[in-house]
Amino acid sequence: MVQQSAGGIITREGKVVLVNNRKTGSVTFPKGRVNGGETLEQAALREIREETGLSRIKAVKYLSSYTRLGGTQGLPKEIHLFLYRADTDKLHPEDPETTAEWVALDDVVDRLTYQEDREFFEQHRREY
Repeated sequence: MVQQSAGGIITREGKVVLVNNRKTGSVTFPKGRVNGGETLEQAALREIREETGLSRIKAVKYLSSYTRLGGTQGLPKEIHLFLYRADTDKLHPEDPETTAEWVALDDVVDRLTYQEDREFFEQHRREY
């Protein structure tokens, strides 16, 4: 069984938002599980709001998806990412398990925990 996950690469002035999960210690893009009845974009916007506090972001496009192991049981998950632009740099995560920060484009790959996330970011780099 492959878990569906959705989120975004959010940009502003040459920076990208990354999320640190305090529980796992991982650094990723804001994203999370798609709940029943949600579209991928609805799930992405909900997860971004919960993990970063950003609620007024502009959708640019759907980037694509990739699969990696993750979740609490290490099962495969398909991660769908959208590209968004933010009009503010203020981050206030609602989820107490996460912190969020703006990271310069050139530093994103070095900060991401998972190789699959790094590869996805590099594949789509020209679009940011």
